[in-house]
Amino acid sequence: EAGDTIESPSIICGYCGNGFTGMSHNLHSFARNTIMKQDRKMVLYNSWEATEFNVTCQHQIDLARKAATLGAELFVLDDGWFGQRHGINNGLGDWYVNEEKFPDGLNPLIDVVKQCGMKFGIWIEPEMVNPPTDLYKKHPDWIYQFDKVESDTSRGQYVLNITLPEVKSYILTMIENLLSNHDIAYIKWDANRPISQSSNNKEIWHNHILAVYDIVAKVKQKFPNVIFEACASGGGRIDYGALTYFDDFWTSDNTDAFDRLTIQESYSFIYPIKAMRAWVTDCPNFLSKRNIPLRFRFHSAMMGTLGIGSNILKITAEDEVVYREMIEKYKEIAHIVQEGDFYRLKPISQNKYYAFQYVYNDESLVYVFLPQTIIGHDRARILLRGLDPSKQYNVAMQGATITKSGEYLMNFGIQIKLTGDYASEIIEIK
Repeated sequence: EAGDTIESPSIICGYCGNGFTGMSHNLHSFARNTIMKQDRKMVLYNSWEATEFNVTCQHQIDLARKAATLGAELFVLDDGWFGQRHGINNGLGDWYVNEEKFPDGLNPLIDVVKQCGMKFGIWIEPEMVNPPTDLYKKHPDWIYQFDKVESDTSRGQYVLNITLPEVKSYILTMIENLLSNHDIAYIKWDANRPISQSSNNKEIWHNHILAVYDIVAKVKQKFPNVIFEACASGGGRIDYGALTYFDDFWTSDNTDAFDRLTIQESYSFIYPIKAMRAWVTDCPNFLSKRNIPLRFRFHSAMMGTLGIGSNILKITAEDEVVYREMIEKYKEIAHIVQEGDFYRLKPISQNKYYAFQYVYNDESLVYVFLPQTIIGHDRARILLRGLDPSKQYNVAMQGATITKSGEYLMNFGIQIKLTGDYASEIIEIK
């Protein structure tokens, strides 16, 4: 209407004469130094793929104790802890602790998590409501809907109209009560369907996300140390607007370690590695049905901020050794991964190798992946980047250490040969 105004989202403008790599470095540095917190991201364990909706207090306690022995620093209770949440069609909107699953509330679990030396996190999907819930029965007018046609659910849920002050207040109060009554360090905020049915004006999508930001901002004012992860059917909310309010991004619900190489590489063009959550999950993967070796799965997930999402109560003794080793190694190199400059390397060999490099001060890492071996293939030669040509570097790879100059490593490169399907290696350079 005449006289109305709308404030558009802010934009980031820049120029780089060094191609996509320089552009990525500029954006990553801007995010790390201007927007994000400076602390190292914790290794988390998330219970979703181990339990889905079959959540009980004792089972979560068992998972937490096991996660702690493997080296996890943060335990996240995922979906299924609240209301009558036994599947996707009920529970959302009724944010009380399910007494059958947690007879004494959440604090017995939280106490165990803290006793194990970890912090506690929890999953919520506050923008949504299921039709059978008490909330919807009491406030059917709180959802986005057509004026004269009944709206359809998607994934068994409606979207709450959080642009309404009373709805926004309800969600804010719910989150503040949850944090006031429990020692929670991390919130995984999910959103599993879009706004698709509304007779409201065209600004509704814009105003909705502003309401999300406002809720998170108000919660952070009161609880400044709580970490927020943005999840929206995977990576549906990855952008710099969200990064201003959320600390982590869930990159994709596709946790297949091979698929993640492309997903994570694509993410890296614009967004900082430090915000990229990546999990090690069980095989066969629930989406791709691929069976991928555990070390490859770890190496893929260690490209970002490491998380564990597998059923760790069922891993073998042999795999448990790998879990401990890889988690400890990630903690040693996390500062390079999370704070370093990221390079998408292109091996001179065309034998289906993937290679990525991180450079942080005088330290560097090179991740090399060979998803599918080629009979008779030669070794790959990989030219490194971002090193000081005049310095000598110790290169630890495949059980041996060589010393080469930065000039040599960037112009002649390193040669490596991996064998077998889903082979991988992390090369450490100091």
